[in-house]
Amino acid sequence: WSRLAHALARTDRVSDAIDACDLALRLGADSEVADLLDRLRAELPRVLPAA
Repeated sequence: WSRLAHALARTDRVSDAIDACDLALRLGADSEVADLLDRLRAELPRVLPAA
């Protein structure tokens, strides 16, 4: 899952990369994947909830 997360991070599929990071971190702690997840979450556009 770590490899997939890194591969997806190089594309425009940010939400898929975040999902892959989550799965990789469930399998075991990995500081590199955790850093990637933080970076990907920071890249997500901020959206206000509907009124």
